[in-house]
Amino acid sequence: MPELRTGNSVQVCVHRIEQILREATNLNRDLLACITESQQCLRNADTPRLAACLKRERDLVNTIDGLEQRRKVVAATLATALGLASEGEIRLGHLAEALGEPSRSRLLELGEDLRAGIVQVREAGGVLRESCEALLGHVSGLLQSIHAGLSRTKVYGRDGRIGLGAATCGGLDLRT
Repeated sequence: MPELRTGNSVQVCVHRIEQILREATNLNRDLLACITESQQCLRNADTPRLAACLKRERDLVNTIDGLEQRRKVVAATLATALGLASEGEIRLGHLAEALGEPSRSRLLELGEDLRAGIVQVREAGGVLRESCEALLGHVSGLLQSIHAGLSRTKVYGRDGRIGLGAATCGGLDLRT
């Protein structure tokens, strides 16, 4: 970051962190919309659209990860410019405390918006995960029922499922 060699380095870093936080908030909003769309795809059994949603989710998560790496670099640079000692990860609250107004308020507000978006994504992701688990359990039960209907022996194994190669005992009376 060659422009950080100027006397304006703190403001440049603050501006970059603000941009990163805004972009991360927008990406989390997009991720939430994608998770909501994935739930709709599960409800409608729209597997091609679900596959596209999952790919888009992976792309968004990778982009968010790259943005987070950029945020860490800029935060470390800002901490150095502010003369803050940094042992471990630099937190946005610590940076904001060292800044004057209006930068402090803007950073705190952007950070809070991002946190709220992350919480929404986590909650929606949890609901989607539970939906997938319930669907998987349902499909597994259906397959077991179908297998039971097609199995003539109905011999169950230790796990409560019908054994695929279950042995049967039978007899044939040859005298009559």
